[in-house]
Parts: sequence; structure tokens; C-alpha cells
Amino acid sequence: MKKLIYATIASAALFSCSHNDGWTVKGTVENAKDGDKLALLGFNAASGAWYLVDSIDINGNGAFTYTAAQASPYSDVYSLAYDGKNIFFPVDSAETLTVTADAAHFDKDFKVTGTELADAMQQVDQMIQTSIERNGIDGVRTDSILKRELTQKVIDDKNGLIAYYVISKIVGNKPIFDVKDKKDLRTIGAVANNFMTNRPDDPRTAFLEKIYLDNRPYQPGSGKTVEADQVVLFDINLYDAKGKSHSLADMASKGNVIVLSFVNYGVDITTAYNVKLNEAYDALKDRGMSVYQVSVGDNEMVWKESAKNLPWVSVFNPGTTSEVLVNYNVREVPTTYIINRNGELAERVTDLNKLQSTISKYL
Repeated sequence: MKKLIYATIASAALFSCSHNDGWTVKGTVENAKDGDKLALLGFNAASGAWYLVDSIDINGNGAFTYTAAQASPYSDVYSLAYDGKNIFFPVDSAETLTVTADAAHFDKDFKVTGTELADAMQQVDQMIQTSIERNGIDGVRTDSILKRELTQKVIDDKNGLIAYYVISKIVGNKPIFDVKDKKDLRTIGAVANNFMTNRPDDPRTAFLEKIYLDNRPYQPGSGKTVEADQVVLFDINLYDAKGKSHSLADMASKGNVIVLSFVNYGVDITTAYNVKLNEAYDALKDRGMSVYQVSVGDNEMVWKESAKNLPWVSVFNPGTTSEVLVNYNVREVPTTYIINRNGELAERVTDLNKLQSTISKYL
């Protein structure tokens, strides 16, 4: 567990409210030790990486509970991680899910109940586990029976989340559905088309479309090449405290490595976060590091006072819902990305203690 829970400054909730109307996951991990923790992980479609949302204490009876600050704006997949093993579960709204597992077989003998989506996702995991037991981890991707069953799950899925989960599933560090396989890519394309038609505003839609279009030209016998503009960076054009506009795309075109930072000056964690960011900036600015920081929320006056003393570009994005936040899948703050010298979104930083060393890789 210590390998999964990074020694980071805990992320603060992006949204605040006077009452809690978010989703809840609770349950029991049998044979867990008092003081053990679970890592709650979320998936970022923009970077293709899992990130730490929070850590959850397990009490002496093996029980745990976690409640999000608000209902999920989109159907999404989260993971509970324990001792290097993961249990995945879906969240669709303000709902409660119950997880029961055993510490020794955390990712095998478990149950997730509470919604129809949870039941459907568990069925997918059970199919995959059966295939692993039958063929071994390396044989999962060539298991024609499993592929046929999972493809049918994709076809039958009305919500879209199970289909997304199926084509994103990794076993043995390899995806079950391979973009270089013609049949697999056809299934991925069907999911992408479903999202483009029925969920155009979902943060994963552009991600799925890009996967399909980027890999379609490589299919033998396709008859033609599909050319698509590759979006390596969503531009942001907002104003600083003096009323001057700053374009992220223009900044990225100058060849520096940029830390794209999303914060909220209305929460206490931002001060400690900026201390870490400033340490990295002081050490690396002469080597070509820049910072483009976006403050979100309704605390414009608080941000203006703080922005006066900042050595980097600081702009304000009013509110907690906007195209900017959707494009970068920002669901909590702080959120930190690295943009490399080629102007490409390269990495999401989840461990602030490794911020400086992570930036240095791109300088």
C-alpha cells in the first residue's frame, strides 16, 4: 500500500457545498490490518493515466467508507487499490456502492453491489478472471470466447460506461482490445461513435475518437488513409490580474517546458501547493521551465491579491464548470500537467514531491 499512497499534499475538493450530495463507496476488507489504507484512484482521459483522488482508512473491523463532495457530472470508473491490487467500480450519480473483499485475494474474490452498472462491470471482471484461470494472463488477448462475450457487452451497453471500461481494460500491462488488431479496432470505433453521437460533451469522447482515428490508417486492407488533426494541446486564453490575456498555445510555442497548473485560491491547500511549485520554479526556470497557472472558482478577489506576488503567469477562470476544465478533465484541485518543448501534453504529475525531478526529465 505504501507504494501506492504517495507522500503528497492531499488534493482539495474543487467544488464546495453546504451539504453533501455526492456518491459513496463503502464496504469491508476482511483480514485487513487496523491502520491499513485504500487508495481511491480516478482515470484521466487526457493523459491516459490513473491518479490519486484520496486515501481511505480501514478500521479495525476492516470497514471503510468514502463520500465524494458532489455527484459525478459524468458516468465514470474509479478504482480501489490495496497492496498492488485493484477493484474497479462505476459511478453514475449520487449513489451508494458497497464493496466486500478479502485482503489476501483483493482483486479476485470481491463483490461490488448497489447499482445495475456495478453488477454489469463485475460481470466483465468475472469473465476476464475466468479467462485468466483458463488461459493465463498472456492468453487473455487471444481468447476468442472472451472477445466474443466482451464485444457483446459493448453492443448491449446503453449507458456507454461498460463499453468504455471493456475497451480500456488492461491485463498484464497490455490492453485486451489491441488497436493494431482489425476486429478489436472495429469494436473501439463502435464505442467512439457511440460517445460522439450520444455523449459529445463527455471528456472521454475526444479521447476515444483520437484513439480510433490515430490507429485506423495502420490497418491493412483499409482501402484508404483517414487523416485527422492531432490535438496535442487545448488552448487556454484567459486574463491575468492586470487584464492582460495569455494564450497557453502561444506560450507553448516558445519551446519551454510548461507546468500547467489548476488551483483554487479559496482553499487552504493552494498555499502549500504553491510552495512546492515555487521550489521547482526557482531551481529550473533558468533551464527553460515556465508556469501557466489557472485559478478556478468564485474567489476572484482572493486570487488577485495572491497573483500580485507570483513570479509566473496566473490567470483566472470564473466558476467551476467550463470548457477549459472539461478539456483537461479537471475534477479536483490542485491538478498539474507538464507540457514538453514540442508543445505536447506529456504527463500528469500526481506526486508533488517528485515535481522537480519529473519536470527535469523534459528540460
